[in-house]
Order: sequence, then structure tokens, then C-alpha cells
Amino acid sequence: ENDNSSGTKLNKNVTSNKSLIKDSIPDGTLIIANGKIISKDKMKNISPNNIQTINVLKGETAIKKYGVKGKNGVIEITTKNKNIYASKKDSSNFPEIPKGTLIFVDGKEIQRDEMKKIPPANIQSINVLKGESAVKKYGDKGKNGVIEIITNSNNGDIKEVAGTNNYLTIKKLDSVPDKVFTKVENEASFPGGLPAWAKYISRAITDRISKFTESDYGTCVVRFIVNVDGSVSDVVATTMKGTEMAKVSINAIKNGPKWIPASQNGHNVTAYRLQPVTLAKPGKKVPSIQIEPPEKSTSIVDIKLNEAIFTKLEKQASFPGGQSSWLKYISGAIQKNGNELIADKNSEGTCRVQFIVSKDGKVSNVKAITMKGTELADVAVNSIKQGPDWIPGMQNGHVVSSYVIQPVRFALNDKPDFKNEPQ
Repeated sequence: ENDNSSGTKLNKNVTSNKSLIKDSIPDGTLIIANGKIISKDKMKNISPNNIQTINVLKGETAIKKYGVKGKNGVIEITTKNKNIYASKKDSSNFPEIPKGTLIFVDGKEIQRDEMKKIPPANIQSINVLKGESAVKKYGDKGKNGVIEIITNSNNGDIKEVAGTNNYLTIKKLDSVPDKVFTKVENEASFPGGLPAWAKYISRAITDRISKFTESDYGTCVVRFIVNVDGSVSDVVATTMKGTEMAKVSINAIKNGPKWIPASQNGHNVTAYRLQPVTLAKPGKKVPSIQIEPPEKSTSIVDIKLNEAIFTKLEKQASFPGGQSSWLKYISGAIQKNGNELIADKNSEGTCRVQFIVSKDGKVSNVKAITMKGTELADVAVNSIKQGPDWIPGMQNGHVVSSYVIQPVRFALNDKPDFKNEPQ
């Protein structure tokens, strides 16, 4: 991963077309091979088979490293051998392509021989898909890899080269934003809003929860750029760096859906986004950064070590026997402690008790969140603590641990009023 938005590394498999490299380099670009300055003409004599990496620097990053010489951009080349011209030259336009590789040009499948006829200057981008990424997009036909080529008759200089583990892309000058906003009228947002984001990030955290340790509790703030087309780039953690929490958060944003871009003066713009992801210990407050206004349907990502604890479920945890059994049970407890409740003038009302129902139905972390210190709070808490196991909640067809908030009401009437439905 390269956190520097102005320097990108290109795999040799994409750069092995030496004509493409030579023709696409703007005049004045500084070319460094194994630490030495060389000319464009000498660069063309480097065998593609000898190239290990190419690093493209631009803007302030290039000037900071190379001074005024780097003002037009810098290409750093590292070769396998110290003698950069030592390897056997490859005169073909493209590197040797393994048999069985699918090749698509502008969405149409072609043969390997046809690919060699494409003028390098007409190439806008090359995507190399492999492994799961190729199979996911093209099915079994892509098991040996896929090369996607996009052509463009408008020949522009290559401004940026971007790469990931699954594909490599060459982007043209006009596809790179000239300005990235830090403050906008309307922030970039996750498709579906906060509820969709909470559901998405909760699933990502739950999938990796077994890897988390004590150091992963807290708020990880992830900074990234949302481009005009909704794609994300330059994803980095600004807090909790190096933790599993940071790694999960970064990967979730990198591999997630496109975002809804930010807007300024009625136009979509490229802008930075800060997204907090919180991993909270039950019963402890964790500082968080509010980026978007809260919504009633927002779920809280509240995690216990090695176990996700849900606040909203498809099927809530319930008392064994259902609502009628709960009413019978809690009514008995209140009647048993009737004298104490009547003696306490502050016990009339509704006490809300919060607790966790684990996967095996055990209750824990039982506490009153209203009417604390009253006789009613003591009766309600002790009744839940000393009562039977609950039926755990369900999410996506699986038994899960969850929070339950159970109201217990006591009223001094001729007939006590017990309204105790879970919330």
C-alpha cells in the first residue's frame, strides 16, 4: 500500500510495452534508472524483462525529492540487474501472455495475435485481472487471468499510474482531478446513508472479529478521497495505525461500493472524506467523531472481544414462553416485593433495564438506565439476573449476542399496571 497520493508504483507486467512508455512520457520528465539520470532515448533500450518496478512521482512530491529538476514529474526505474541493458530485449509490443488468458478490447474479446496490432499510442488503460477478481467478473473463463484494454483516439499524456493486488490501471491525464476539496457544501456519503453504512461496516468487523485484541478498541478515523465518479482512492487510517481495526476499516472502504460524491456550487466534485469506525467495549464510552447527523435507524457497532453484540436484529431476544410468561414472571417478582415498593415513594413509574443476552441465552451486564437507586430498579435488575436464560436473538439466520432494553412499570393503582414489552 502506498499512502502517498503523488507517488505510485507500477508492476513490470504493465510497463513491459517499451513503446508505450517512451511515447507517453511528457517532455521535461526526469528519468532515474537505478539512481542515475538517463534520457528518454536510453530508457527505450531498457529491456522490459529487466524492469522490476517503476515509481511515478509528480507535483510537490517530485520537487521535494529532486528539487526543481522534478517539476515536470519523475519516473524512477529499478531493474533486476545492475546493468540496465543487460537482459535480452523483447521487441514485441506486449509481454508474453500465458495461454488461456482472456483478452478484451473495448468490451470485445480478441485473440493474442490481434492484441499485438494495437498501436500503443491508442491505449487509454490496461487492466490485468487475476485470481478471484477475474473469476468473479468473467466466471470460469477468467480462471487463467483477464486483460482488459480500453482505447482512446485522443492521445493524452499519462498522468498517474495506479495499482492494487487485483488489477493494474494506467489512467490518462483527463481522468485525474485537478483539485481535491477539503470543505464542501454537501459531504460525500455512503450509498443508502448512515443505516446502510452501519450495516456494511458491522458485517466487515464481524467477519474479522476473531482477529481483534484489546488494542483494537477505540475509534479509527479513515481518510480517503471520493472522486467525481464515486470511486475511492488514497485510503489511509489517521488514528489507530497498525491495528487490525485500521486494517479492516481501510479494506472495507477500498473494497466497498462507490460513494455518492460531494457537491459544491451545484456540481459534483472530488473531495476528502473522514469516516470514523468505532469498536466499543460494552459499558464503556468511546470517543467518536460525528461526520454525518445521527438518524433514528442508525445501528451502533458495539463489539465485545471476539464477539459482535448487536443492537438491532431481525429477531429480538425474548423471554422463554413469550410475553405472557414474562408478564407472569415479573408480576410475581413485583408482588413479592410489594411492601418495599409501596414504601419507596420514588418507585412509581417505568424502570428501563439494559442487559446482554449471549448466544447461549445467558444474561450479563444487567443495569438500570432509568430510575437508578429506586426499589423498583433493584427489583427489576435482580429479577432479570436471577431469572431463567433468554432465547437469543437472530441475524441473517444465525444466533447472535445482543443488547436488550426491558421496561418494567410499577403503578400504585387498585390493580397494578405492568407494561413490559421489550424495546
